[in-house]
Amino acid sequence: MRDFNFFSPYIDQNKKSKNNNILIFLSIIIIIISMCGFILYTNMKIKKLEEQKAKYEGYLNSKKVVKELKKVNEKKAKVEIMKNYYNAVSDINIEMSEADKINTVLMDRISSKLPTDLFLKSMNIDGVNVNMQGVAMNRTCIGELEYNLKQLGVFDLVHISNISKESDESENFTFALKCTLKGGEK
Repeated sequence: MRDFNFFSPYIDQNKKSKNNNILIFLSIIIIIISMCGFILYTNMKIKKLEEQKAKYEGYLNSKKVVKELKKVNEKKAKVEIMKNYYNAVSDINIEMSEADKINTVLMDRISSKLPTDLFLKSMNIDGVNVNMQGVAMNRTCIGELEYNLKQLGVFDLVHISNISKESDESENFTFALKCTLKGGEK
């Protein structure tokens, strides 16, 4: 007769459960070893980075670097001061250019308005006042000059202060003319 083992299914199941327990245990050990390795690796990396940081801080705090940094900061301060001065001088230059009412353009405009029979002997520019002295062939030329200067639109006042005959032998007239630029004193 044959033997029957009624416990054989339970024995095989025990072996399977032991195998499963061994696999789970090995998996846990591998995970723990991996985690420990990762922690060890990151700690070494952190320590290395901290050493580098300490090295760089030591270099940055060295007397040589501090001295150079001080020089750079002084130069930056000087550059800032120079920029401020440059801006101030630029503003003054712009104001002077705007205030400079007598320029070559105005002189060209005045010379273009001179009649053909009139010659200027002198022109004196004092701030906003322009004084002219000259010689004309006749009185009409002097009046024409006064009218032309008024038409320029740059003078508030154009006044002929004196007209006289140059000499008894000459037919020419001398004159003195005073002009005040717009925005100036009267």
